[in-house]
Amino acid sequence: MLDLVIKLDKVQPVSGSEVRAMHEIVRSRFSSSGAHPGDQSAALRDLSTLSGTLMATHLDSGTVRDLIGEVLTGPSAVSLGKKLTGKVASMLFSILGRDPDAPEWLVSIFGAPQTSLEIKIAIAKAFLQYEGNRPGGYASALKDRPACPADVATLIVPRLQT
Repeated sequence: MLDLVIKLDKVQPVSGSEVRAMHEIVRSRFSSSGAHPGDQSAALRDLSTLSGTLMATHLDSGTVRDLIGEVLTGPSAVSLGKKLTGKVASMLFSILGRDPDAPEWLVSIFGAPQTSLEIKIAIAKAFLQYEGNRPGGYASALKDRPACPADVATLIVPRLQT
């Protein structure tokens, strides 16, 4: 259905409130108690598509960050699991490429106490890709934070080019 709305948007643009309603539907799929294992993967795919299309064109960057942040720091993010961190990282990399305020936003999410290890790993992966594995950037700063999980530091250190 999302693909159809994206195509229709080119003919008859949707409103910001309609985009927010679509986000709410996608977000609700993360916390569905009867969700099947593939449901979260599909919901994440839809969230990524939505954030890069309708949200990016019909909502301001701050609103996009707020809405995506709700998903990243919500209770359902804890259950995303390791298999989906690459998909989250890809979505975050895309946001980094179009929103100049995204790096600081991701640093704040990384430091939030409710942010799961999987989301922190996804943030680190997104920064590594965004910065081309160069030392001295955001990824390097993440590993130096006192509360940086060992799994995140272990991911970052060998990837930084010296």
